[in-house]
Amino acid sequence: MPDDNVIVDNAAADAAGTQTAPTQEEVETLKKQIEEKDLELQKLKEKDLNFKKLRSKTAGKEEKLDKYEEIISQKAKELEDKHDKFIRAQFQSAVDRELAHLCGEDKDLKEKVMFNYEHRLMDEVITPEQAIKKLRDAHFLETGQRAEPNPIAAIGAFSSGGYQRQKTKSFADTDAGKDFLRQIPGMDQLLDK
Repeated sequence: MPDDNVIVDNAAADAAGTQTAPTQEEVETLKKQIEEKDLELQKLKEKDLNFKKLRSKTAGKEEKLDKYEEIISQKAKELEDKHDKFIRAQFQSAVDRELAHLCGEDKDLKEKVMFNYEHRLMDEVITPEQAIKKLRDAHFLETGQRAEPNPIAAIGAFSSGGYQRQKTKSFADTDAGKDFLRQIPGMDQLLDK
């Protein structure tokens, strides 16, 4: 049986001076080798084609992902800007309320307090409470008087409004309770105190 890897080299046979015709078995073996190589080549072409399709699909998806990442980063920046703007507005609102409480309608006093607030007091202000304290200190520098706290500023944004529940009297504190306790010997002395 002939070897599958045998390839007839007619040029080598011609150089040797002998020319032999390949046998039918050799021809069949060569045909099988050619068919196998063609199948391998076809598989490689299909594989390369599949990779080309995959590369083109992923390139399109990568472009879409890049666009979505850009859109998301823009939206995140917009939200951060809106949040910062909201916080600054809340902060400024607290400062304006306290300034109105401290100075009333006196524009000259407002200007002097704001000058002290911005230039003379170098405390770092992060929260509205710190800003209110700094404003009070600036007002004190200008007027020499401590301002009373603003009751509106004392109420938190989500406070219940400072409502105090009325305490109910215990039975012993009512007139009927006192009369009852007086009937018990020795309790008269405790009630009179």
